[in-house]
Amino acid sequence: MKFNYSYTKWILLAITVIAGIIRCFILDVISLDTEEQKIWFCGIQYTPFDSLLFFLEIKPFSLILSITAWLTCWDGVFIEILNRSISVLAGVLCVPLIFILARKFYSEVEGLISAGFISFSWICISVSLNMAEHSLLVMNILLYFIALITMLDSISEEGIVSKQENNFFILTGILLGFTSIWGMLIVFVSFLYIFFFIKKLNIFLRTLARFSCIIIPISLFCFWGLKQDIYSLNNYVFLDYITFISDAISSNYFISIVLISPIFYLIFVYIRKLFSKEEFGEDAKTKFNNSTLLVAIWLLGSILGFVLLACLLKISFSLSDLVFVIPPLFILISRSIVLISARIKHQIIISSTFGLLFLLSVFLNLDNINNKPEYDQASRFLMRDKNNFVIIVSKDNNFPKEAKTYYLNKNNIKKPIFQIENIDKTLKEISKQNVDYIWFIADNDADKEIISELYKKKLITGGYRYKGITIYKL
Repeated sequence: MKFNYSYTKWILLAITVIAGIIRCFILDVISLDTEEQKIWFCGIQYTPFDSLLFFLEIKPFSLILSITAWLTCWDGVFIEILNRSISVLAGVLCVPLIFILARKFYSEVEGLISAGFISFSWICISVSLNMAEHSLLVMNILLYFIALITMLDSISEEGIVSKQENNFFILTGILLGFTSIWGMLIVFVSFLYIFFFIKKLNIFLRTLARFSCIIIPISLFCFWGLKQDIYSLNNYVFLDYITFISDAISSNYFISIVLISPIFYLIFVYIRKLFSKEEFGEDAKTKFNNSTLLVAIWLLGSILGFVLLACLLKISFSLSDLVFVIPPLFILISRSIVLISARIKHQIIISSTFGLLFLLSVFLNLDNINNKPEYDQASRFLMRDKNNFVIIVSKDNNFPKEAKTYYLNKNNIKKPIFQIENIDKTLKEISKQNVDYIWFIADNDADKEIISELYKKKLITGGYRYKGITIYKL
């Protein structure tokens, strides 16, 4: 990668390293959230086919991660740190990727500002710590748009697209569409570009064919997902959308408004250009069209499509799902900051101020980033079957502290408790009792051999994992 300024690569490297440190800092101490629980249970199944069946039954959002979860489950012991590392790596790669994309639209300055924002954004940090699709979604969005803009640039300059550019575009588009339903939305929004920016019919038809190679398979996958009811349904009112988007930016209305306020100046620049012929905040351009128009269609089209999916199809969404609006939003904010800085000649001060606001939003959301355990959720899982037994196994034959405190005492469980010395002998003894299910609460570190043996015997039918313990339903 060539840089226009000697200091750019060192600043970008520093931002990327900081992003990695932040995302790795608490990787192995936070508890699995609800979505991770589903993916984890897909991972502990005996065969890939069993994983697919459980995927259809419990419906986690990401088919891709459910498959990788199975690949990272070794001998019945699921390695969540390894699986989470996929999200961490994707989160770190987003930093140089957004720099590359913003530089394609504008310059290295916008690229560095965008990289800083995505490095310190609280929600980007949070989704990088979970084995869910959101961090991968942002990375795949950036890869897809780099491929898209590269292809459109080639069409504008030479009228042809190389085989490498063509394959890169199709591959990143399919990967994005299969990552999330919101990835499918981004592909469909970007499809509008060929109607806006490609004038010649023969080039239009060739580009349409390239998009068809992406849209057809992901449309079939989306149709299958809707038929299988993978995408959970819900209803929202207008205020919910505003609240969710504000939370995705900073979880504080005032800070959110301040962070996006430079965009209003960008709007003012373009309104003024309609009435004035003088060059006023002249925008940078790609080789085929106006960069800001391109990013604005991306951002506004994504938000509109998101609202339509939620309203018409009743597709449910979570706060983390809104990371798909982050890349165009950050790029537009970065461009706005550069234009404002050019007017008042204090670019470093202004950029640093907004950087500090992003850092403040991180501190305000430390609880969200640290993912406090949802003990009530785990308790409901444990208590949904009547007449069950609980088996506790831990190092030195002591109860795991979390199990005793949060599951037994809290739920007033007084069923017989067995210590496993020999699995077959213990199960034979329990079979004499009148029980429907057996609950096995294990210490993750101490009981790997027992978990592995239960796994090999195909005795596990359900599961939940929190803090240092695992609850298995046998």
